[in-house]
Amino acid sequence: MIFTHTTFLELVNCLNELEITASRNKKIKILSSFFKRLGDDEIYPTISLISGSIFPDGDQRVLEIGDRTLRKILSENKQSTLQKSPLTIIALFNQLEKIASISGKGSRPKRES
Repeated sequence: MIFTHTTFLELVNCLNELEITASRNKKIKILSSFFKRLGDDEIYPTISLISGSIFPDGDQRVLEIGDRTLRKILSENKQSTLQKSPLTIIALFNQLEKIASISGKGSRPKRES
């Protein structure tokens, strides 16, 4: 089993490259190259992030946060990276799972923090 620490920024850069690439074959090569670099523990979270479905079909968990809130959370993480290590795919996925586990009265501020 291989474990790595691929950053979320690396995933974003890969997706940006896909966005500007017209050739289907080139897109396959870009994704193939990126997935080959991933550790075994990063494959499922990466596919989930790319597909936009963090949890499998039938899973009752939901994020209940909008795009704006997610961008705010990521922006705050970016600003604090001077003291922290870069945000990894695994760390982001774990944080999203944690956010989904927060529910009930007064949960919105907790999800946003």
